Amino acid sequence: MGKIFMISRWLREQGDQPVTRLKFMTQMLGYDIDDGLFELLGR
Repeated sequence: MGKIFMISRWLREQGDQPVTRLKFMTQMLGYDIDDGLFELLGR
């Protein structure tokens, strides 16, 4: 799960906010994450 936070931070630093891409990555890893977490990560 820590890698998800690192990837999210890296994408923000690149100026990119593809929540759907990050959500797809987490689903591929077997996580079922609520959209609320991605909203918190986007802050």
